[in-house]
Amino acid sequence: MPHIMETLAFMTALGPVFAKPAFATFLNLAAGWILCPARHTITGIYPFADPIRKKCVQICHRFFRAASWTQAKLFAHWTRFLVARLCADGDTLLLSIDDTTHKKTGRKIEGARVCRDAVRSTRSKTVFCWALQYIPLCLVYPPPWGGEPLSIPLNVRLNRKQPQGASLLDHAADMLREVAQWLPDRDFRLVADGAFAPLAGRLPSRVTLISRLRADAALYELPPPPAGQRGRPRLKGAKLPKPSMLAQVVPANEWRLEPTCERGVLRHRLVHVRTVIWARVSKKPVLLVISRDMDGKQPDDFFFSTRLCFEIFRRVSPLVGTITSG
Repeated sequence: MPHIMETLAFMTALGPVFAKPAFATFLNLAAGWILCPARHTITGIYPFADPIRKKCVQICHRFFRAASWTQAKLFAHWTRFLVARLCADGDTLLLSIDDTTHKKTGRKIEGARVCRDAVRSTRSKTVFCWALQYIPLCLVYPPPWGGEPLSIPLNVRLNRKQPQGASLLDHAADMLREVAQWLPDRDFRLVADGAFAPLAGRLPSRVTLISRLRADAALYELPPPPAGQRGRPRLKGAKLPKPSMLAQVVPANEWRLEPTCERGVLRHRLVHVRTVIWARVSKKPVLLVISRDMDGKQPDDFFFSTRLCFEIFRRVSPLVGTITSG
């Protein structure tokens, strides 16, 4: 019974998103989605959403394409409700973002495109599929029963194939700005793979990004202090070796031993930290973190943080360890 009451409280909180007739349809569809044991299509959900057939099935179909509600407003209410229930006041929220595909067949699937299949692709072979490409921005939440953290979507975008449409990074930056507006009193730490590294130069002020860094990235020293000469001050210092080469010349006394949790397994890695300029993605300094396997069996990994504090990086080490071993 407590679970039923909590579900009802959540559904009621979303009432302002819809008009009154659309809200009734939404409640029916939500109940049908929970009760449906088969595929969760409109046709499959409908017998459980409206068992006595009060409404035509076409009303359920029109709910998604023509009803008076917007996805942004729905996610705004959902995000505020979720964060208020799961996160303590003032806590910095840990977010993750990635792209995923939902395979669909047929010639008239709106928004479908040819996408890389990350599950079936390997280093030597790339497999493509006809699918919908979604970009979910998720809240990383450690469940009270332990185990791997949960990723709960706060915002989702469909990446459509358009001649001049928004790119993957455009969608990600827009979703971050929306979530920051919905939660104006919160700070955020975003963990993402290397495909989202260019977000470093497009982040809202309260968002810290932790991501992979290319092994061949062009890095520079911090700019020297102004010398009192005329002209614009320098934006970057001397060029550094590529990260893969830089890791080979780091003195032994500049490595530190740090614990990591890689897919639930506790390990230790050697870590080297320094502040650099990665001009390709951001004009501001970033914190470079080189991670090395103590046994020398795995290649070096390279990460960066837009906040120049290794303690921030250490706090999300379980999720960073998952990226390391992924």
